[in-house]
Amino acid sequence: FTMWPLDMTILSWFETETVKEAKKLLEPIAREHNPITVSLGDFAKFGSNRTVHLVEPNAELTELHKQLLRAVQTSGWRVRGRYTAEYFKPHVTRTGGRDFAGDEFVINKLHIAESLPQGYRRLVAEMELKS
Repeated sequence: FTMWPLDMTILSWFETETVKEAKKLLEPIAREHNPITVSLGDFAKFGSNRTVHLVEPNAELTELHKQLLRAVQTSGWRVRGRYTAEYFKPHVTRTGGRDFAGDEFVINKLHIAESLPQGYRRLVAEMELKS
């Protein structure tokens, strides 16, 4: 098993032909943004059996989401998921360990995950934010 880094979804799943295409489109956007400090808020239920930790609203994070979404949509790639644009709800999926309201962490890179059969997924690209 591979441990994933602490992660949050900044853009829902989208469909493209290759990872190379996605990285070529999205990496310049990532490099325009400084690392973003975010704070954890309350817990919430997503679906019937998934507890998530909401992330406090943050202008820089919302702007990054909007820019990524716009780029993907302009490319004609279909975005799957309802938590985009004005419905964007940044969150961290709870996987155990220490986490409580008020914790902060820094987003300093973006990853692209590939959806695999049977609900599996894997990280296929990494993009650094401006340093």
